[in-house]
Amino acid sequence: MRISDIFRKKSKDAFLDAIAQSMDKDIERMKNGMSADLSSLSSIPTFDEDKVLESVFDNIGKRRAQRRRTLYRTAAAALLLIVGGVFGYIAWHQGAVEYDEIYARRGEKLIVILADGSRVNLNSDSRLRYPRKFTGSERRVTLEGEGFFEVSKDKSHPFYVDCYDMEVKVTGTRFNVNAYPDNSQIVTTLYDGHVSVGCKTTPEDSRNALLPGEEAIYARSTHDLKVQKTDNISLDDLWSKQVINVQDMRLEQLLRILERQYGVTFHIKNNAIRKYTYNITCDAANLQDVFDVMQTITPVHIKKVANRKYEIR
Repeated sequence: MRISDIFRKKSKDAFLDAIAQSMDKDIERMKNGMSADLSSLSSIPTFDEDKVLESVFDNIGKRRAQRRRTLYRTAAAALLLIVGGVFGYIAWHQGAVEYDEIYARRGEKLIVILADGSRVNLNSDSRLRYPRKFTGSERRVTLEGEGFFEVSKDKSHPFYVDCYDMEVKVTGTRFNVNAYPDNSQIVTTLYDGHVSVGCKTTPEDSRNALLPGEEAIYARSTHDLKVQKTDNISLDDLWSKQVINVQDMRLEQLLRILERQYGVTFHIKNNAIRKYTYNITCDAANLQDVFDVMQTITPVHIKKVANRKYEIR
């Protein structure tokens, strides 16, 4: 490409054109072994230095103004993103549900009052997760362990208790759920009102409905559920009233209940006694009273060996 072509692409100024044409001619002369013709410079048009400088500074100013406009547009776009992000975060944060979790340690019982006025008596070694404020079309909590629920009535906002892969649905009633992680079954006992119980994957209209005085026994391994009548349904026999009420319960299972409720530990020294079963209804305010009943029913001996530690043989 000729130098004059390069300059013409960048400028139409006659002065630059003249210089470019002169340079092209001199290059051709030097290729042929001739010297440059300086006389050709006399034909180059004159120019006004002040106008050239003015044009240069004007171009610089335009470029700076263009940069400023670009910067302003970029800043405005960034500001819109920031403002939009802030409002989006606020909207998300306001819509997000905040949860609390409470744990009743072994030997401890707690009462939790939920945002809708519902009351939960939480048994020892039990955990309840619940929203600080109920939003949406339902009220839902998660239980691990045992809890007695007194749910405020609100038919338009049903209340759910999640227990692993099972859930209990109510609109307002009193019921007990026993769902300790080391138990193979989840037992839901209805005292009054109405509940439906079933696996979460089962449609709600196909789940089992309970009547007062009935309990649902859900097998965690097979997802089978059976409903049966239960004796001693009075609230006076409930664990939350400091009463022990067990029916046909094996020794080891009874000892686990006592460990949770009183914060103690047992060590079985004689394997032969593991086969014993118990039917007990007694005041649970004093652990020694429970021991006395157990030792009356079966030939076991319970001895305290350290603080909160017992041997049974």
